[in-house]
Amino acid sequence: MTQARSLGVIVPAYFYPTTDYGAESWTRLEGYARRSAAAGIDFVTIVNPSNGSFRAADPNYVAVVDRMDAAGATLVGYLSRLDPAGIERPVADVLDDIAAWKRFYPKIRGFFFDQVPNDDAGEKKAYYDQLLARARETFGEDALLIGNPGRAPHKRYRDLFDVLVVFEDVGANFSDVVLPKALRKQKAKRFACLVHTSGSLAAPSDRTRLCRVAREIRFQKPTGQNGGWWFVTTDDLVATDPSGFATPYDTLGESFDRFFDVTCWVNRLARCE
Repeated sequence: MTQARSLGVIVPAYFYPTTDYGAESWTRLEGYARRSAAAGIDFVTIVNPSNGSFRAADPNYVAVVDRMDAAGATLVGYLSRLDPAGIERPVADVLDDIAAWKRFYPKIRGFFFDQVPNDDAGEKKAYYDQLLARARETFGEDALLIGNPGRAPHKRYRDLFDVLVVFEDVGANFSDVVLPKALRKQKAKRFACLVHTSGSLAAPSDRTRLCRVAREIRFQKPTGQNGGWWFVTTDDLVATDPSGFATPYDTLGESFDRFFDVTCWVNRLARCE
């Protein structure tokens, strides 16, 4: 028998607040955060100034953090394990980032730890043990700590984070994911799926593509995903930022309105075909 559950939203909002597109997108997110709060839907937004590493406040980000917090969103700060060259950053540098988030953006409620490894290297677990301990010490035991290995994590990392991103990839690869049995038995709210390039899903319409993903995440199946959080975007890895930085989250994509509608439908147990 399928088991229904609520489905929360995690939005990687990697666009600057005052560009023409960014200003419009943050205004839209503020409205959706208010709608989510009214509907009882968890709405997490990842804030990402300077790739999470800075030593001064950006007043434009301070403004959107204040607005989103007032709208009822749960804001988490982005933290990167790797530098732009792909080299692991010293743990002391990331600890300094955590302190800077607290000093300059105290309204955030946790962190999104990107590039969590999947191997069995014990020193990397020790690396995260220090970061998570400092995050909880700084932001409280109820801080929301999200780890992103992008796939089912090695068992060393399964119990470190409050939420694990167990899928981050193009939509065409989504249905191939099967989580280990140990993870499928855990609470769905411990797991998230971030699907980009959703136009690669074989379906005739945005709604059908979104509903397909929602069904696979939201209903616990013997061999399926076991997620309580999601984000789906048509955006892809083609850079739109003038700097050439490529991320599938530098826009909300072309179907965010439909994505939010489908989120509401499935949380209210409405039909989703």
